[in-house]
Amino acid sequence: MTGLLNPFILRASQYTIERAFGGFDIPTSDEVFLTLPPGEAGQLLVAQIGFRGSAPFAMPEGWTQIAQVATADTSLGGEVSGVMAWKIREAFEGPASFARTGGGVAGGIIVGYTPSVGGLTIDTHTVFAQPSATTALTGSALTVSAADSLLVTTAIVAGIDTTLDHDWSAAALAKIAAPSGVVPGTPSPVSRSTWGQTFMASMDAPDTAVTALGFDVAGVPAGSTGAFSGASIVSSRGLVIAAAFRRTA
Repeated sequence: MTGLLNPFILRASQYTIERAFGGFDIPTSDEVFLTLPPGEAGQLLVAQIGFRGSAPFAMPEGWTQIAQVATADTSLGGEVSGVMAWKIREAFEGPASFARTGGGVAGGIIVGYTPSVGGLTIDTHTVFAQPSATTALTGSALTVSAADSLLVTTAIVAGIDTTLDHDWSAAALAKIAAPSGVVPGTPSPVSRSTWGQTFMASMDAPDTAVTALGFDVAGVPAGSTGAFSGASIVSSRGLVIAAAFRRTA
């Protein structure tokens, strides 16, 4: 399910970004097959998958892995696994099959970002795994190299989290995480700010579960983002992957 409907416009200081979602896939094992969001060539595509088990995903042709963490723990409330990858959409782009052998439950989606001017490319990323079970979702700070960047984060927990607004934030970005930074189409946004949740992909099975939660914000200034923070109704050793994308001409 999505916290914000398709499509949605994010506002940076010098441009806007249209965000669109592809289809979810929530298998119990093996591959994650993700359909593309609406869009055209040049669109930034970001795949985000939360999963259980130590079987890693192979990247589909043309996709670049940003980060992947795979742990053997499949217990409720335990450690979780996740992957984030990106590519620039081509003229005749097809669905993406993220393959693995076996593995546990998974949930994922591809999110597309189309800037009104120029393009977007990867700048930097960070990965943070919670050292102990907690309902807190936290992530380490990123140092963004270029002004007016796009920040995409995925938080993954070992359980089913159905909360529609986790009030995701970062202290250093508080000045842009305000309702005035959002230009909603129709309907208005469900969440309270530009840091509002963008999607939720959950999958459960006997004795194991995973939820991947997506958040993003545009117009990020150069420098440190500060640490990310939020909360979950699930107590687990959560995982946060965050990536910054800078503008290109």
